[in-house]
Amino acid sequence: MRRLLLIGYLVLHCCFAYSSLEILPVMARYELNSNTIYDIFCSRTGYIWLTTDVGISRYDGFRFRNFPLISTSDSLAYPASWAVRTVAEDENDMLYLILMYGGMACFDEKVEAYIPVKLEGPFTLAEITSVFLGDGRSIYVGTKSGLYKGVVDRIKEDKMETVRIRLSAEPAISGGISDICGDNNGIFVCVNKSEIWEYSLANDKAKVLQGYEAVSLYLGDRYLWACSLQGSIKCYDRKQKMQVRVIDDKRTSGQLALSDTRIRAITAVNEKIYYIATWNGLFRLAFDTKDIAKANY
Repeated sequence: MRRLLLIGYLVLHCCFAYSSLEILPVMARYELNSNTIYDIFCSRTGYIWLTTDVGISRYDGFRFRNFPLISTSDSLAYPASWAVRTVAEDENDMLYLILMYGGMACFDEKVEAYIPVKLEGPFTLAEITSVFLGDGRSIYVGTKSGLYKGVVDRIKEDKMETVRIRLSAEPAISGGISDICGDNNGIFVCVNKSEIWEYSLANDKAKVLQGYEAVSLYLGDRYLWACSLQGSIKCYDRKQKMQVRVIDDKRTSGQLALSDTRIRAITAVNEKIYYIATWNGLFRLAFDTKDIAKANY
C-alpha cells in the first residue's frame, strides 16, 4: 500500500512539475478545483491530499474530492488568499494547513469539515508560517517573529467544535521562521532564510548549525536535507553531527541542473534513492550505499 501511494506521489509530482507533460492533468483539469498544486501529503487514513490555491483536495486512487477553504462572513480568522502551502497531521486525524501568505486552518478528516481555530498567544493567526506537531498535545508554531511552543486542545465553544492552541509568551528561537521539521528527538528550524537551528525536545535547548542556510527542510531517519533558494542542497548527518554532502548535480554541459530552479520537496524511496521535486522537474538522486558520506552518485 505504501509503495502504491509513493508511486502516486511521484507521478503527481511529475505532472505538476513538468509543464509540458499531459499524463495526469487531463484528469486533474476536470476534477480538481485548481490546477496549481503546492504540496502532496499522505495521511494516516491512506488518502493522498493535495494543497491548492483554494483549499485542499483528497484523492482516493479513483477520484478527487475538493474541500474549498471558505470563511464565513463574520470571521476574519483567515487572510485573503486561501492558497494552502503545506499540511501536517496529528494523531487524531486532524490536518493543520499552513496558508501561502501566512495563517493556519484545521480540517478534521473524520467529519470532513474545517474546524475553527482559537489562538491564545502573543501574535495573530495570520502570522503563522509553519507548524510541527509533537507527541500528544504538544505543538511548535513558526511565525515571522520566532518559534513558539504550546499545547493543543479540542474544545466546545458556543456549542461549536474548536481547536484551541495555547502558546508560550516568549519564543524559544527568535527570528523569521520559514520551515520546521523534526521527530521525537528534536526539531530543525529555518531562521531568517539564513540559518538552521536544532531544538532539543528533551531539554528545550537550541543551537545553530554552522554553514547552513535554507528555506525548506526534509528530515529522514539519519540525514537532514537543507534546500536553499538557489537550488543547492546540503546534507547533515545527525549521527555523526557533521555535514556530509553538498549536492552539485551537474549536467554534461557543466551547468548546474538545480541552480535555476526552486526545490519544493525531497522524498526518499529507500536509504539509497531520493527524489527531488522542483519547479522545473523531478530529479532522481541515487547513491551506491546508504552511508551517504562514503557514497558516489
